[in-house]
Amino acid sequence: MENLAATSLQEQSFCSSFAAEVLTGAGKIVEFGPWLGSLTNALAEGLTQNKEVLDRLNLIETYDRFQWDPFMEMWVKGTRLEGVYETGDLFLDQYIKQISDHSHLVNVHVSNLETETWDGRPIELIVNDAWKSLSIVQNTVSQFFPSLMSDN
Repeated sequence: MENLAATSLQEQSFCSSFAAEVLTGAGKIVEFGPWLGSLTNALAEGLTQNKEVLDRLNLIETYDRFQWDPFMEMWVKGTRLEGVYETGDLFLDQYIKQISDHSHLVNVHVSNLETETWDGRPIELIVNDAWKSLSIVQNTVSQFFPSLMSDN
């Protein structure tokens, strides 16, 4: 499957390596704004190589509106998705398709991050590509960051 991505190969490589070599599985991986899943796939691929993480099922929690915005067209120009979606269309189906090899590792949330809540479970890693407004920053910091684990 073609790797439709708004992230660089270096970012994908970092996420894969981090998941393979650093994560312990003691907390969740939370990804804000996964778009079509390039970093979701990288994290999941790394997890499959991590011998320390025993229970990988639904370890990655992803949050996105999954609504098409005009700026996304630049990332799909010349691909099978060029011109497929109009502004506001849901593209969750494409995200699910892109992560299908790793879907058992991912719990997908169609979400408004301005109001989303977190249940207090430990978070080992936050991957963020959704801070597009102050209200999203304020809410995710207050809801998710208190559960972020530290080395201390």
